[in-house]
Amino acid sequence: MKTMTLTIMILLGICAIADSAAYTNNNVSFKIEIDPLIKRVPYIVIFEEGVYEYDAAMVGQKKIQPTSVQGNIYIFDLEKQNKPLYFSVLLTDQRNALAAIDAYHFEPGDQIHMVVKPTKLWDNFDAEFSGPGSAKYRCRAEMLSSASKNEASGTQFFMSGKESGIKDADLLQANHSYRVIEQFKPELSVYSYNLLHADVLGILGQRIFTNLELTINNLRSKKDTAGINNAVKSFKTRSAFDFTKNVPESVLANSKEYPKFLLACYRTESVMDFGSVNYKAMFEHIKKVDQCSLREQLFLRFFLENWHLLGDDFEDCFNDSIRFVKDPQIFARIKAFNNNRVGSEAQNFTLADSSGKMVSLSDFKGRVVFIDFWYTGCGACKLYYQHVLSKIEERYANNSNVVFITISPDSKDIWMQSLKNGKHTSAKVINLYTNGEGYNHKIIKAYNVMEYPRPIVISKRGKIACVSSAILRKEDGLGRTIEKELGAAK
Repeated sequence: MKTMTLTIMILLGICAIADSAAYTNNNVSFKIEIDPLIKRVPYIVIFEEGVYEYDAAMVGQKKIQPTSVQGNIYIFDLEKQNKPLYFSVLLTDQRNALAAIDAYHFEPGDQIHMVVKPTKLWDNFDAEFSGPGSAKYRCRAEMLSSASKNEASGTQFFMSGKESGIKDADLLQANHSYRVIEQFKPELSVYSYNLLHADVLGILGQRIFTNLELTINNLRSKKDTAGINNAVKSFKTRSAFDFTKNVPESVLANSKEYPKFLLACYRTESVMDFGSVNYKAMFEHIKKVDQCSLREQLFLRFFLENWHLLGDDFEDCFNDSIRFVKDPQIFARIKAFNNNRVGSEAQNFTLADSSGKMVSLSDFKGRVVFIDFWYTGCGACKLYYQHVLSKIEERYANNSNVVFITISPDSKDIWMQSLKNGKHTSAKVINLYTNGEGYNHKIIKAYNVMEYPRPIVISKRGKIACVSSAILRKEDGLGRTIEKELGAAK
């Protein structure tokens, strides 16, 4: 679609300027002062590779504990940091991890004093920053603060009858964010100045294309061809802007938001071309990206988000990505997805049930096994059990050739309480938990659990039979899959 591509190129108009950042001090220090009213201990998570902070596999994420504690002041000394990285400061207790700051970035040489205070909102915090390198933290905090204040304002961006999409407020907010960055520019390094720009562009672009996709899908469901044409025309007229500010391609590849923007763009274009999301078409767009490191980040994110939706296209996309990717860490991460494709050997595990008995997947060789990953508080998990899974369990209650297993990353006490209330699972099936390791347990990583509920069907031969949520989250789809595997030879 040439017109769409032209608009995208306007959005992406960049100059390949080399980043000249050089760091003479490779150490980073954080002095985090916690308000006495906050009864929690901070720790830091650094996102080493891929900048995908919600990757449940936690690949490349380093968890850093305080080097020393002085009353309510926690010292973190990060030695030999040779490149800028994103990180979060989390506050821990027995049940959850709360972010004091979420996905900021540091540079080698930063010496930051951070004061964390509670706000009037429950489990929400304010942070103040000072010290060498703190300008980028203060800049980002100001941008986030203004975004929350302006979130509900503005008029509609796409208009077609009663259809609406992205708000003008998002464009105004992006402009405001750029003004904030300009105010801090004298204090920012060249790298931070460019990265902040790339993140703002990425957030804005995601909203534009995601809302355009929703608008088109809604209009298409009503068979409103004229409405679709008007929405696209409005998009092309109103989105002809360039906010990139000549951001170097090397910085765009490091941005946590910019690759999300490109994927949202490719996804929307496939909807416009094919009537629904075409993952193979999205993949072909990624292959055409010239900048190597950016293309590799896109490959990684594409698989993280979509690997279980690729179906018959998985093998071609996987083989192509392996051929293109040179970065060893990204190569290894993508290669791991092959372990969970349909037909691959299901990875064994041993977990405890509610009585403390250890249960292994290998115990059920020769039987069809259904596995569901869920957690307490997951509304989608509760609805899935009540409207789909409970009915399927009842259907096969007397069939010893079908085994139902659930796995929860909850702490044991929360998990046991949920087992008693019966809203997420039944006492009639095999209920397991991750032995106190929560979301960090290797089973979560092994099966690339990125969303909940996460259903999987394993064949009698112990191989992955189906991982598609689109199929297994529906009663008829799950039933057909189990029937198919029951009829298959061992």
